[in-house]
Amino acid sequence: MASELGNQLLARVQTEMARNIATIKRQLIEWLERPESGGVDALRESMAEISGGLSLMEQEEAVALAEAIVAGVESLDQGVNEHGVNASFADKGAEIASGLLVLADYIERLDHISDTQKQSVMQATAAVKTLLAGGEKIQVTTQPFISRETYQALANEVNKIIEIARNQIEQHIRNPEAPFNAEGIAGQNEDLIHLFELLELKTPQLLLAQVNQKLGESLTDAQWIEVAEALILVQETLKQLQEDSTGKTANNYAEALQAQAEHSRQLEIKKLVRDTGAVGKQFFESLRKEVLQVETVKAEQPWHEATKQLVHYSAVTALVGLKELSAQLQQLALLFAEFTTQNEQTLAKTYVPVIDALVAVEYLFDDLAESGKVSLQDVAFLKEAVGNIEKISPASAKAKALFVELANMAPPETEDDAENTGDIQEFKDVLGAGLEVLADDFSVLEDLEEEIPAEVKPEPTPVTLASHTATAAAPQSTLGFAQHAQDNAGAVP
Repeated sequence: MASELGNQLLARVQTEMARNIATIKRQLIEWLERPESGGVDALRESMAEISGGLSLMEQEEAVALAEAIVAGVESLDQGVNEHGVNASFADKGAEIASGLLVLADYIERLDHISDTQKQSVMQATAAVKTLLAGGEKIQVTTQPFISRETYQALANEVNKIIEIARNQIEQHIRNPEAPFNAEGIAGQNEDLIHLFELLELKTPQLLLAQVNQKLGESLTDAQWIEVAEALILVQETLKQLQEDSTGKTANNYAEALQAQAEHSRQLEIKKLVRDTGAVGKQFFESLRKEVLQVETVKAEQPWHEATKQLVHYSAVTALVGLKELSAQLQQLALLFAEFTTQNEQTLAKTYVPVIDALVAVEYLFDDLAESGKVSLQDVAFLKEAVGNIEKISPASAKAKALFVELANMAPPETEDDAENTGDIQEFKDVLGAGLEVLADDFSVLEDLEEEIPAEVKPEPTPVTLASHTATAAAPQSTLGFAQHAQDNAGAVP
């Protein structure tokens, strides 16, 4: 909710500032060419709007640069009015124009600002102020802005080139006697190395350089496979590059291999988070509409399925480091488990907080699907709704038993499972692997001191309470990935 509004505000303000910055560029160029013509007031007003928008978004470094640019223009204008155009006018005007370009670049990146961009803005501010004060010119380090669309286009072209090379290598592995153009592959790799040099991405440069070195050697089958794997890692380089800077950090081949493998794992984790959001939003949106239609909570509604869904989604969110959200999903799962045994009169009293909880869950999953992140305000809203439900219908020992039983079941199935291939099926596999972490995240169950009556105790199950070992019903092929995800959960915001 809050994050969605924030994203809408960011997009609107960013678009408006981009229009203003284009106007200011034109005004500044016209003024620098004919300073005696005036026009400084219009430029100042346009820059004030940009400064206000940046201030609203708490971008103080950029606000300081905008103010320095305005001060610089006013100082130059005053100098022209008093002394005319002198020898320093061109240098100072060029510095102001350079600062404006840095500011424009910063505004283009507002949704993914890095420390590098902030440093460039601060350097540009200091450069403008220093030169206007009569000091030495300061070198400003900037990185050219490349749009998301451009990155996507580059990624598509890189993938085509790498795919051709991989196919040739795989054919060579199967039939070493067949013609193999190693020089052609090496030449294409050199072209890609030059591309990555322009993008300042060291990791793929080192990977491709190592591949080219190996292409000139006599390799075993295992070494050829390593070459193909290195090319696969290069293919991942441009994916979500604006959120990740792993491609810039390596100093040698070993570091490049590790960094790019890490980058690829993070892409898989982020994909898992987004897939979780997409599937979860669809289910809980449907459940919310079903409850709203009858304007009450009834036992016949799919609370068992909702509990099952929440158990598995809480495992996934814990797996990727979203501990606060996971805890609330676990608690809500317990309460929905209680709904399967609760009387209609008590259930009816939970209508308002249940709707609040379903709305919160729907928004949270939507945020996960769209950005892979959640708002702490939305999590707090869910926590409040969960607390209000608990006051009316607290979880019993039977609810606890059902929770543990569902935690040991396979991931949720749907009617379309026969047709599920690719992304969704992989997602379900990883859902199973995600249950490995449930043993460490049954925090909400620790507060339930009521013993489970003998008649409702389930058979011994792999998942137990916190501090015990848990082995969920997960495909063995996914367990290694789950461990990678746990090791790197902190990378997911």
